[in-house]
Formats: sequence, C-alpha cells, structure tokens
Amino acid sequence: MIVEPTIHEKDNPLKVSNLIQSITPYAPGKPISEMKREYGMAHVTKLASNECPIPISEGLKSIVTQSANEIHRYPDPGCYDLKISFAKYFQVDPRWIMVGNGSNELIDLLVRTYCEPNQDYILTSKAAFLAYNLCAQAARIRSFETDLTEDFKFDLNKFKEVLKSPEGKKVRLVFIANPNNPTGTYINSNELKSFLDFCHPIENLLVVIDEAYFEFVQAQDYNTSMNWLEEYP
Repeated sequence: MIVEPTIHEKDNPLKVSNLIQSITPYAPGKPISEMKREYGMAHVTKLASNECPIPISEGLKSIVTQSANEIHRYPDPGCYDLKISFAKYFQVDPRWIMVGNGSNELIDLLVRTYCEPNQDYILTSKAAFLAYNLCAQAARIRSFETDLTEDFKFDLNKFKEVLKSPEGKKVRLVFIANPNNPTGTYINSNELKSFLDFCHPIENLLVVIDEAYFEFVQAQDYNTSMNWLEEYP
C-alpha cells in the first residue's frame, strides 16, 4: 500500500537539526570502475581511501565462503572468536579488545559513551582525522582544535594549555592520531609518554591514541602505545 503525504506534511516537512545540517558531507574517493569510465583507463592504482591493493588470500577467501552459509543469521555481536585471535596475536587480554566497523564506529561510540551532549568537549588538532570532529558534532559535543606545530605535528604543549584552562576541565576525550593522517607526521615515544604522564592525574579524561597507520612508521623513536596498556588505566 502506498500512502501519499497529506498537504500538511508537504507544507511542513520535518526539520533537520541545524547542527546536523552544518556538517560538511565527506567526499569519498571514487570507485576504480568510475575512474576507468571517466578517464578511459585500463588500470588504476587507488591510494586515496585507505584500502589494501593486495587481493585477499586463498585462506581468507575460504573462510568468507564458509561464512556465507550462515549469512541468514545475525553474527556474534561480541566477535568472540576474532577477539581471541587478536588477543593471541597482540599478546593482550581479550577484554581489552573492542571490534567495530572501521575506526569511525569506535570513535563515534567513544564520543557517545563518555561525553554529555551540549556540555562536554573533545580535544584534538587541526589537520587530523575528520571523524573526530564529525562524530562529536553529530553527538552535540563541542571541540577544541589546536594548531599544528611548524613541522606539522600535533602540538601537545597546546593540548596541555587547553586542559589547564577553565573550559578545558570539560574535555572528556583527547584524540591523537599517531602517525597522523593526512600530514604523515608522528609524535615520538618520549613526547607522547610525557603527555600521558601529564594527563594521568586528571579525573574523567580518556586519551585516545589512533594508530591506524602505525605499521608504516620506520622511525626508531616511535613506539606503539600498546606497550603502555598496563601502565595507564
């Protein structure tokens, strides 16, 4: 049955929140098929969307094929088997692992879980991953954004200034991309650990270290924060 909208519904459409309307839509990279059509190319190497250019292995393909037999069922929302595998690989407690549909979902859940709408803040840097501010804005959470240093790094000294300010007491989440996308810069281990020591005594504050690109760092003074999980709660 098709129900036509009444004149009243047409004249008075439901208004989208101004905060949601003000969000700039994310422009994803074009699919390879579209690039080939648009430019008449036979081969395209896509680097714009954080996608792996290497096809999946035969072993993984076999697992995916087997899983298709259960596609009519809801999957395990706790991802138990995957967590156990990750825990063994990374040598951590499986209770420390949370699985999401990409980091975007996890960022969104962190903001909605720990921040009060129209009251709390997140703290991050300009020229960082867009999802931090987008997720905060969608959840009615305000953002502090500091400038980068002259060499395009997160300025942790400015982070400290914000956290020491009266308004900074309303910051619940600090987002640090290390290494950062899109600048390609990183914070070395000493700098980051010093900042964590500064944040350690602050109540009701969670430091989120986004290491989505850590496999690409070759610098000797870089350290993944997984090595500090037991040191900081």
